[in-house]
Amino acid sequence: RNSNALYTNDKNQQKNLIVTNSARLQQLQEEAGQLRMEIERHLTRANKDIRVVSGNFISAQPLGILDGVDYQYSGFVRRLDAETVKAMLTMQQQNKGESNNSSSTTSSIVILSPLGISPSGEVYSIPSSEYMAAYVGGALGASKVMYISDEGMELQHKVHGTKIHHLRTREGSQLLEQYGIDTTDVARGFLGSSDEIDNGDKCIDDRDASRQQQQQTYRFLSNLAWSIYAMERGVKRVHLISPGSVLQELYTTDGEGTMISADLYDGIRPATIKDIPGIQQLLTSSKGMIRDDHFPQNNLEEYHVYTRDDLVIATGQVKFFGDNDKSRSSDAAEISSLVVHPAYRHEGRGYSMLGYLERFCIQQAAIMNANTTSITTIFILSTQTMDWFLERGFREATVDCLPPSRRGSYNTSTRNSKVYTKQITNVRDLDAAELFWGYC
Repeated sequence: RNSNALYTNDKNQQKNLIVTNSARLQQLQEEAGQLRMEIERHLTRANKDIRVVSGNFISAQPLGILDGVDYQYSGFVRRLDAETVKAMLTMQQQNKGESNNSSSTTSSIVILSPLGISPSGEVYSIPSSEYMAAYVGGALGASKVMYISDEGMELQHKVHGTKIHHLRTREGSQLLEQYGIDTTDVARGFLGSSDEIDNGDKCIDDRDASRQQQQQTYRFLSNLAWSIYAMERGVKRVHLISPGSVLQELYTTDGEGTMISADLYDGIRPATIKDIPGIQQLLTSSKGMIRDDHFPQNNLEEYHVYTRDDLVIATGQVKFFGDNDKSRSSDAAEISSLVVHPAYRHEGRGYSMLGYLERFCIQQAAIMNANTTSITTIFILSTQTMDWFLERGFREATVDCLPPSRRGSYNTSTRNSKVYTKQITNVRDLDAAELFWGYC
């Protein structure tokens, strides 16, 4: 409930912020207490054994005076007592019917209000709950943070018109820059725009859009900005979803909204001519002798490299095979020559390279099999690293599972490699695997 008599929202304020005066602060304290009781009431009605805890877990500090405006009791998070919150989340409590000497670990629910207390005892309002979610998620090392956007708001591909289910933080940052969303002050809990526009009314340059649509777009982009901030603070995944779609997002293959994840593949790209010496050095050190079909000079377009300061520290090769080996379609791909420089092993580089190549296979299969939903079969041949691939979702198969042309070149007399395959339906399968392995 807002009342213009209780807070100041001067048009000269160009930070999308509210000045919280003493009257507004008192109202916020009353509302926070009332809302906490309502949450406890509903949770208790659902399960009387649920424990709900709250407290002075958040320490806040004032925003102070910005551009000549005194924001009074508006503040931002100074720190979160993360260890205490974690202890509350796995609080030891004695279950009914058990002996006095026994206890069990049960999960509690921690409620954090949008109010923080300074070391001097002052109370400050933290205007953005989205900012709080990002900060707290990072401090707790959360696997996921979810933001609920306005109904009907989603990211769509501007060419194909299809919903974008997955976004990397780099792509998200580019989108924010395109729309002029200024994230300079995210650590203090507020956003701006490149031309200092209040409430986003002019931030979205679309004269045909209504004021309501503009504000909804700005709120969606704000959620995107807070999502990236959460990722920067250590959250592994952030989801932008519509109201009432949590279960669909978490428990269906394609999900409902857009999932944002870290740029795990920074530094990985298609190989160029200048990378050939580095690729050859890696392949020679790993295999001793390079087979003709693995010479990068002959198949450079099939190679990808992981670079650091122009040094090739990992490489991998992808070959596509179509149904009956037709040239215009692809339903299978071979990943080979996956090698990591010895100095950079045991740092997740090999997994990053594999994940990148798997995504590349899906993208290329979608292009080759235009307008069809295809399941990509990825296969590898290995004589030494079988367990590593088994741990990452591959399953042992027979030579008969190879495409005809690859089967014909399979060498049983000298290498006698084992065959492993993996079925990938979409990119979300890979996202789930990355989260499980914790490389993000």
